[in-house]
Amino acid sequence: MQAPVKNAGDVTVMIGARKGDYAGIAASRPYELSVHSGSKPASVLKDGAELATVVDQAAFDAAQTGWFYDGAAGVVRVKAGQVAKDASAVVVLKDSSAVGGKDSDAGAAQVKLSLDKQVFQGAKSTATASFTNNGDRAKTQVKLSIKTPAGWTVESSSGDSVASVPAGAAVSAKFVVIPGKDSAAGAQTLEAAASYQDSTGAAQTVSGANQIDVAYGSLSGAYNAVSVTTVAGKASGNFDGGATFSSEQLASASVPAGGVKPGSPVPVTTADGTVINYSWPSAGPDVNNSVALNGQTIALKGTGTHLAVLASAASAKGVSPELTLTYADGTKQKQTVFFPNWLQPKDLGGGVLAVSSQGRNNANGPSPEYTQYKYQAFSNSLRLIPGKELASVTLPVATNVKFFDWKVVTQKLPTAPNKDVFASDLPWVSASNGYGVIGKDVANKDAADSPDLPLAINYTDPATGTNPSYTKGLGAHAPSKITYYLGGQCSSFSAEVGLEKDFGGKIIFTVNGDGRQLYQSRTFTPGFAPEPIKTDLTGVQYLELSLDPANADAINGAHGIWGNAKFNCSPPDSKAPVTTASVSGTPSSSGWYVSTPTVSLSATDDVAVASTQYRLADGAWTDYTAPVSVPDGALAFEYRSTDKAGNVETAQSLPLKVDTVLPLVSATVADRKISVTASDSGSGIGSTEYSLDGGKTWQAYSSPVAAGEGGVSLLYRASDVAGNVSAAAAAVVVPPVSVQPGTPKIEAPQNASAGAQIKVSLSGFNAGATVEIWLHSTPVKLGNVSVGSDGAGPAQLTIPTDVPDGAHTLTAVLNGTTVASSAILISSVQPGEVQPGTGQPGAGNSINPDSVGSQDPLAATGAQLWPLFLGLLLLAAGAGLLLLRRRTRS
Repeated sequence: MQAPVKNAGDVTVMIGARKGDYAGIAASRPYELSVHSGSKPASVLKDGAELATVVDQAAFDAAQTGWFYDGAAGVVRVKAGQVAKDASAVVVLKDSSAVGGKDSDAGAAQVKLSLDKQVFQGAKSTATASFTNNGDRAKTQVKLSIKTPAGWTVESSSGDSVASVPAGAAVSAKFVVIPGKDSAAGAQTLEAAASYQDSTGAAQTVSGANQIDVAYGSLSGAYNAVSVTTVAGKASGNFDGGATFSSEQLASASVPAGGVKPGSPVPVTTADGTVINYSWPSAGPDVNNSVALNGQTIALKGTGTHLAVLASAASAKGVSPELTLTYADGTKQKQTVFFPNWLQPKDLGGGVLAVSSQGRNNANGPSPEYTQYKYQAFSNSLRLIPGKELASVTLPVATNVKFFDWKVVTQKLPTAPNKDVFASDLPWVSASNGYGVIGKDVANKDAADSPDLPLAINYTDPATGTNPSYTKGLGAHAPSKITYYLGGQCSSFSAEVGLEKDFGGKIIFTVNGDGRQLYQSRTFTPGFAPEPIKTDLTGVQYLELSLDPANADAINGAHGIWGNAKFNCSPPDSKAPVTTASVSGTPSSSGWYVSTPTVSLSATDDVAVASTQYRLADGAWTDYTAPVSVPDGALAFEYRSTDKAGNVETAQSLPLKVDTVLPLVSATVADRKISVTASDSGSGIGSTEYSLDGGKTWQAYSSPVAAGEGGVSLLYRASDVAGNVSAAAAAVVVPPVSVQPGTPKIEAPQNASAGAQIKVSLSGFNAGATVEIWLHSTPVKLGNVSVGSDGAGPAQLTIPTDVPDGAHTLTAVLNGTTVASSAILISSVQPGEVQPGTGQPGAGNSINPDSVGSQDPLAATGAQLWPLFLGLLLLAAGAGLLLLRRRTRS
């Protein structure tokens, strides 16, 4: 056969000639082919001749030759007709394809769904769907989705939409799913699907599935048996071969007082005085109202000393199911609990009578029946590991016992050892033995009154020629289990173990602490030397010493010796741990932290710290695992630790004040007054300030700041109590009051000497203007004058020393335009001479179209004709200025 590795192409099938011969061989025979292909061929040829196409399987079955494409199976079915025994034939599927189709890249993708191993009804679980592009080209517009069983919800999803996935790449999406409280339990199938576009833009889909074990979220959710019926509904029940508790008889039961009805309390008092308050199933009669043990796993949370169970058995000798207890930390523990037969048993096997009613219902006879007899349910308990949180219970298969309710309870515990003690001197909690009586400081006894035999090992020490023997220890027969309560007060267990002298069994010793194997021996047979044990018992509550036969056939003679079995213990730990807290960072002088502090906790204990917890502001206690960042606010950080003995430290409190947020501050202007407002959500506002000199000096803000006619530029800020300062803000500017300018005017002295200072006064200008002062005839700039809010501006200016004597003009220039002038006479002053003129400002000239001002005749020095010359000069200058002013205004 020849076919394309991928994509489109012809598929060729070669039918070879038969080899060999035998009597009766057919001269020819028909051939029928089933060829897997990803697409329907254009035609099918046999030896170059085209075969007929038929429409379906029925037509194909009826035809002698022909073909059709079974798209559902991806198979081309061909009837090639007769081929002679010594002949060959070639069948060709024209324009067909590899199994992946004509475009194998289009479907080259895979979806895988990863699930948790188990989830409880009503609990969350995360499903991860991964999409892998197995092709050579990118897949685009990828969308992942999940399909859940009935009664489930998809709480959230992430990463479920991807624009493009390159060739060879993979992406994944997470879906948080929740099986409903009433959804089906057991193995449940979830399916993930991906839709995408291939390189041609065509839509494609691919999917993948997986299963998850759904465990029951509660005992009532696991009800699967009808154990209580009414007379009318008795046919639906089957507690014991069609017999059930009678709802009518339970209502008038003698135990508990007042009878039992759906949902009613069933109080039970244990031997130590503990009252356990069970509830009778609220489901009512004639429906599933109990659990027949069938391997279910059921969620059950709680911390206590015992698991109390309300149940009853339909077995003459009673039933002892072994339950698997799983704790939140993953520890698993197997415990057996006994329930007697429901028909008024004599031996309760450690249980307590909880419910007793007269008679029962029978699906196959008159009911109630046997009302002269008591039909009963009982309370019994299993040990829990103190201090550990129970998470779930897995039931065995024992359908002849039914559970009605259960509770995690706290009962009185045995006294734990407080000093070193041999196992034979410490009362055990429970013990079982394969045969006879467990020997204390003697070998296993066939009966209590059997002779005492020494604890000796079936091994001869070559150095002494004797058998190792022990004055203290235990002797047992496999299978045996002895349980002690240690209460976490023992540090180690030591012993020497081996096969008892004169016995030939095959045995294995095991030491288990709180469900965890601490030691397992080799298999002992006759002649093996004893093996020493030294195991750490730190924190162990219950210790089990187990002796088991190596196999079922090794039970005979399976006698074991726990030689010098001893617990190393100390007085009970009654001292709580001590926890120390340290805070990162340093608070400001106000006592507030202005950056987020973290609190680190460390605890010490005389024995062992079990956990450290913290809480903020009366919140829930949280296990401490890493430094804790403290949020903003004034709050108490409380912390405590618990040791493995259960001692809880009195909570310590660390007051912390944290404010990492800057205060908010704003400013508004109204009626030329600036108001500043500040707020702070943390420590509160400590101060509000403003500055009028660009931040050089600050003063406390108490009331709106008036700008005045001259205006103001105001910076502002606020500080909170913690010490945070508000973010910088732009200054608030209130401009000066606008003064309508008058006629610009310059006033200066009538005369001055070269090199002297003169006082110049301006008036009539716009507020804030900068005016240039020039001296003519040879122009020289004397300086700038800044005009105040009143339109005036005084200035002290210096006449250059090289200005020639004679009449000159002072001009005021604004934006390049001369707007006012004043005449001034400059003269030299020789030693001993008096400066002419008073040096006081004289009336200046204002340049406008209507007037050219001039002053009174100036004081003269030198020739008597200069006043006339000066007058003519000033008259000419005034005319020139008038012309310039008019041009400027035009």
